[in-house]
Amino acid sequence: RGALTDCAPSASPGTPSLATPADHQVQVSWSAASGAAAYNVYRSLGACPGGAWVQVAAALTGTSFLDTGVSGGAIYSYYVASAPDAGAFCESPPSGCAQVVPTGDCFLLPTFAGAGSALSAGTSGW
Repeated sequence: RGALTDCAPSASPGTPSLATPADHQVQVSWSAASGAAAYNVYRSLGACPGGAWVQVAAALTGTSFLDTGVSGGAIYSYYVASAPDAGAFCESPPSGCAQVVPTGDCFLLPTFAGAGSALSAGTSGW
């Protein structure tokens, strides 16, 4: 991605609108940004403001994207960045964050953060 000294980014898109048209799908839509030629879409597992962001679509020329790789019952966050170049290398600052819970079965592996503490009732005497 280009640094601000390498190129002038376009305006940031507005916060995306999210819909769940079918199980395991999220429709991400946003309004066109001034000066934008392409858009990149990012997803994070968890509520806004999100955590580790993953690019799920790059150099889109339209203003919507159907994400079909999501688990039902989990919270996902999305943001969009615009770019004045067709390759979407000179990204704008990110849009606002939006979150959604898709429908369908959950296929994420459970996580265990560990026990904070444990107490023992003692040992038996027999």
